[in-house]
Amino acid sequence: MPCKHRVIYEPRGRAREFAPLALNIYNGCSHGCIYCYVPRITRKPVPCFKQAKPRPEGFFKKLELDAAELAADGCEDIILLSFSSDPYQPLDSQLRHTRRALKILKSHGLRVCILSKGGICSLHDLDLLEPHKDEFILGKHHERGDQFATTLTTLDDKQWKILEPFAAPPGERIYALNSAYHCGLWTWISLEPLIFPDQALKIIDLTNEFCYEYKIGPLNYHSRKGFPRFSYHHLHELLLEKEEQLGIAIHFKNDFLAELEKEKGK
Repeated sequence: MPCKHRVIYEPRGRAREFAPLALNIYNGCSHGCIYCYVPRITRKPVPCFKQAKPRPEGFFKKLELDAAELAADGCEDIILLSFSSDPYQPLDSQLRHTRRALKILKSHGLRVCILSKGGICSLHDLDLLEPHKDEFILGKHHERGDQFATTLTTLDDKQWKILEPFAAPPGERIYALNSAYHCGLWTWISLEPLIFPDQALKIIDLTNEFCYEYKIGPLNYHSRKGFPRFSYHHLHELLLEKEEQLGIAIHFKNDFLAELEKEKGK
């Protein structure tokens, strides 16, 4: 595993449920999502966090070292781009640092997952990514290829403009996911934070033909005041029905299951 002083790292806590390894290419994010947890856990003022910047000098040299080390260890784990920023926020259209980082990772044969609300911009580097496939070598399963994912909290334009004012519109993100699917990538949607249950169900109905998996978790680090209340138990049942009917995979994050247990105890 890369040493703690470099740039590829092992996520902890809630993030670990998404990927075993991660890389943040930028400091901060200009999408302005009101529910974003990163300013709080990094103790950065929100206005400062919204002014995204490239990583400090030496970032790509450290990335090269980490990538070489992981490749030498035979790493097959997915490296997620990104948790605490977005690899395809507007700044990347100017700097193209995400492409540079991907070239390093792929030159060492490493697997990546793009997680972005960048919409069409997130398609800039699909030519560098490898289609998903499963292999069985000496009876052991090996998952190959790269992944592409986006976060969707709503399909409603009014809600989107309040929640994620500078991210790509939901329809554009769905177009990007569909495009990645047709390039052979493993696709998934983060339905976290869960704010509008009816919207989550609509998103699944609209995207299940080109999305393999959905990851769902509650709203954390932000008050639910002003948002609709709902029954986790009822939603859980509806989602399990969707999973069976549509042949999709739904990953209920630990925080969602904890809320479910709370309701059972009442």
